Amino acid sequence: MLAGEAPQLVAIGPRWLDRRREMVIACAQAGVRGIFCEKPFAASLDDADAMLAACAQSGTRVQLAHQMRVTPQIARARELVRRAQSARS
Repeated sequence: MLAGEAPQLVAIGPRWLDRRREMVIACAQAGVRGIFCEKPFAASLDDADAMLAACAQSGTRVQLAHQMRVTPQIARARELVRRAQSARS
């Protein structure tokens, strides 16, 4: 698909991490300009280092998705923390 379509932006978010390193590196080597990768980013620090090195070499930008930041529970927790901080001030 990478060779046939030549996408500029790719979202990578499989539930399992066993192929994520391979996917990110393949995208970087194919000239993808940006990768939107859901967390967790990698299965290990070695995988993460290899993925980021491939992206740095090709000039590919990587954005890590924090999809939980918009869930109602997280928004409520953030609100409660901000209120507690304001009350202390």
